[in-house]
Amino acid sequence: MKKTLLTLFLAMAVAAGASAAQQTEVDKGDRFDYKYPVFTQENPQAAQRMNRDIQKMVSKSRKDLRHPDMRAVGSNYEVIYENDQFVCLTFNTWYYYDKAAHGMYYTHGIVYDKTTGKRVPVSYTHLRAHETLMNL
Repeated sequence: MKKTLLTLFLAMAVAAGASAAQQTEVDKGDRFDYKYPVFTQENPQAAQRMNRDIQKMVSKSRKDLRHPDMRAVGSNYEVIYENDQFVCLTFNTWYYYDKAAHGMYYTHGIVYDKTTGKRVPVSYTHLRAHETLMNL
């Protein structure tokens, strides 16, 4: 019984540590709705690099609101895989144009090396075996 409780406690502690590396930022207005991760890592430069990269994507999307026919934009994200070195995200982005019957949606994936904060190709050798990533 003690071993079971200890194992459960350790598993919960590891899971809590992994999820503490990022938190969700919500940026919402009349015509936009963004949910994106903000990273905090042991290496603050790596976290800053990842956060800057994500902010560039959000800023580009917000600039699309300048188009006269654009009515609304937004995105959300999901962490689909994470280990000690990599974090893999998918971003679901949508646009609504004036007089459109429906919005336009697309999903794209990004893999970051958590030690450097740099993007890593999904085809990176160590990640290729992960089934979820091969669908990006």
